[in-house]
Amino acid sequence: MKKEIERKYLVFPDRLPRLKRGQKIVQAYLSTDPVVRARIKNKKGYLTIKFREGGLNIEYDISIPIADAKSMIYRCSNQIEKTRYNIKVNGNVWEIDVFEGANKGLIIAEIELKRLNEEFQRPLWISKEVTTDKKYWNVSLAYKPYNLWG
Repeated sequence: MKKEIERKYLVFPDRLPRLKRGQKIVQAYLSTDPVVRARIKNKKGYLTIKFREGGLNIEYDISIPIADAKSMIYRCSNQIEKTRYNIKVNGNVWEIDVFEGANKGLIIAEIELKRLNEEFQRPLWISKEVTTDKKYWNVSLAYKPYNLWG
């Protein structure tokens, strides 16, 4: 079991540094409460169960055969495709998700913190915080993609 405290932000794309060595991620959702997803990342399969408790995510990540992950994703219509890049800024790792497919045009930056009230410096490319705005959660984007927001 992993506990994570995440903060999510929109970005100013023109201010982002050059993104290098991204990881392709494809995932689909089997359930929304709790969130259950099948994911392929780095040519490996995962089944993840996620519970949200306040500002904390409780996550169970289970390695599964990639063929099983592909099979589950294929059977779901609510897929997300993105490329994830990591950028280190002032000792913190920011994950930059550049969405593709029905969410193309959306870029979200996430930072994982050790404490809920942890202070950190925001890079110049960070825009509006969307941590609590559910429409920006991956599970929501799978069911109502960014390009359908109108």
